[in-house]
Amino acid sequence: MENEQKNSGNLVNKNEIVSDKIKETNGFDIEKLKMKLNVLVMKILSEWNGEKSAKKANISGETVNLSKLDLSPYQKDDSELFGSYTINLESIGVNYLKKEIIIKILDVKDLGHFNGRSRSELVKYVVKTYGEKYYIPGLEYENYLVENPDMIPEEIKDGNRYNFIGSFVRGVDGECGIPFVKFGAKFHHGLTELNGNYGNENRVVLIEK
Repeated sequence: MENEQKNSGNLVNKNEIVSDKIKETNGFDIEKLKMKLNVLVMKILSEWNGEKSAKKANISGETVNLSKLDLSPYQKDDSELFGSYTINLESIGVNYLKKEIIIKILDVKDLGHFNGRSRSELVKYVVKTYGEKYYIPGLEYENYLVENPDMIPEEIKDGNRYNFIGSFVRGVDGECGIPFVKFGAKFHHGLTELNGNYGNENRVVLIEK
């Protein structure tokens, strides 16, 4: 099942006007975004690994081009990288203020050949299959929804896991996780390991270019 929903708004700062496509410059303040995501990642790690462990994290972000990224280094655990995270350059500059956006939801259970297989395989498949027509959002979109709860699409408030596979976050043992949210009776966000297997409850969020 693939659902589409229209939504509108602004990703990070309504006063920042960003051109479409890949964003490194053109007035987009990546360092300001990282400051916001550092706070979000600390909250995620506190929930995932416990507050005591999260305080030991060296939280830092790096921008990557997901469509060209070699996933193999991220499939190897490295405890010294606890707290590091990635931001997909192709999606950080999506300007929700300037255009109406269309959200596509991929239900993993309907991708029969991927149900039960590793998330890293699914990431590669989504990038190859949908990367030309869709942005693949990560932590920046999760942060936008947290900051703007009135912009959360109704269809993702059903308590299922909605994964933002455009970002990876290193946990306490150095394992990479994909951020997800669950908007139900209670809000919950966390990580699912990149090397783990997807189950039926998972969804992937994409944004039409």
